[in-house]
Amino acid sequence: MAKRAFYCPHCKANFNVESYYNKLGSPLRKCPACSNTYYDTSVREPALMSPSDFYPKTIGAIAWCIFISFVIGSAGALIVFGSISLNIFLQAGSLVFLIYLFILRPWDYSDEINASLERLKDENYLKALKKYGKFDIASDSAYIKIKNSDKKYV
Repeated sequence: MAKRAFYCPHCKANFNVESYYNKLGSPLRKCPACSNTYYDTSVREPALMSPSDFYPKTIGAIAWCIFISFVIGSAGALIVFGSISLNIFLQAGSLVFLIYLFILRPWDYSDEINASLERLKDENYLKALKKYGKFDIASDSAYIKIKNSDKKYV
């Protein structure tokens, strides 16, 4: 994971943090120098997001999977058969891709959303998000859907 430079808004200490692009999880972080909490804008709270916000992550995951599947499938076919024809290339890549889709399910964010909903039950956590002015809730988010319900999201 790449690192990016960051400075603490409280103590102004410079340090490197892992660089995320729309990582899912708690955006509240602790400064390693002063231990104060800051808001990491590169991390998003999944239960507050609209389901459509997950589409780019899912499409990106599937696109990488297609590429990696055909590389692995081609290498496997080359090892097993000694050469690669277009037919073997497509079959081997498709097999690896289907295994990936059905085992890893890149469209399933239920674990992340349930963990997010658990965090959002904590009043102190909600206050901290509101303190930073980052409590934007999509109207079709999981948080809105179950706010008045005792059921789990999934």
